[in-house]
Amino acid sequence: MTTEPSAGAFDIALRDGRSLTVRRADPGDERPLCALYDRLDATDRALRFFSAGADLRRMARDAVCDAPGGRRDLVAVAPDGDELVAHACWVRSGPATAEVAFVVDRALRGEGVATALLALLAHDARTAGIDRLTAVVLSENRPMLEVFRDSGFEPVLRARAAVRSPA
Repeated sequence: MTTEPSAGAFDIALRDGRSLTVRRADPGDERPLCALYDRLDATDRALRFFSAGADLRRMARDAVCDAPGGRRDLVAVAPDGDELVAHACWVRSGPATAEVAFVVDRALRGEGVATALLALLAHDARTAGIDRLTAVVLSENRPMLEVFRDSGFEPVLRARAAVRSPA
């Protein structure tokens, strides 16, 4: 599923036979990552950030800041090397626990990108002393729930009442 062409970068094979390169995010990725977020429609923004009105620039800036031991951000790069097409991260939420989150360009959904990124994040988290990954996923985000179910991990689902702001 993955091969390591150079230190810190991995090629992942997609279901359709294409490949992407996955590497750690760096400060030069802020603008391309923001462009990826900008390509999301309102529904996709709400599923990823729990708000269609999230500050995408701040999210991109946070993803590329160096936070040793506190988070790891990976980006997937299109074959031409110019466009980011996916982002995944873990953020430490306890001594041995981290929360994971993903965004994949709509054109690549269903190609195994999130599944491959989850495997890379899990490996990386384990080397950082994290043995439990969590994710907050809206119940209507069925594709992401399927990624966790199909990953080989044993997801534990908990339903919570929706929180709505007063009208």
